[in-house]
Amino acid sequence: MHKRDVAILAVSVLSVFFSLQHQGALSFEPAWSYPLADVLATGEVALPPPLVVDLNGDGRREVLC
Repeated sequence: MHKRDVAILAVSVLSVFFSLQHQGALSFEPAWSYPLADVLATGEVALPPPLVVDLNGDGRREVLC
């Protein structure tokens, strides 16, 4: 085992130790959400128009939805 590996292992163990020092339970909160209930209630979905572009430069245009 190299010194670099030992150092990375020590840093990861210390980071886990310090991150678990907070009192209380671990909780996950969504960073982004889409209001799906509003869409289902109204029945309307506002989608952007598809893009038609040449992605790989072969002269043929591809449709992106």
